[in-house]
Amino acid sequence: MKGLSAKVFRTYNASITFQSQLDEGTPEDGTLQEKLNHYNHANRMVAILCNHQRAAPKTHDQSMAKMKEKVWGDHLFFGTALFLLG
Repeated sequence: MKGLSAKVFRTYNASITFQSQLDEGTPEDGTLQEKLNHYNHANRMVAILCNHQRAAPKTHDQSMAKMKEKVWGDHLFFGTALFLLG
């Protein structure tokens, strides 16, 4: 199709694939939980088939640095507390 962008094609392809995954195995008489499980499974399968990958957030490095500070701070606090108690 002329004028169709790659982004539109990928979205269309993922939508069609997802719908076919849902049509294949959604239990007609299943419980709500069974249907939800199949929906989530179909979503994962389409993500794998279409090679969808989540990009790391822009603040990932900053978040990791804060987490390391907190872990080391807690480690030093508890180490000091154990030393003073012992």
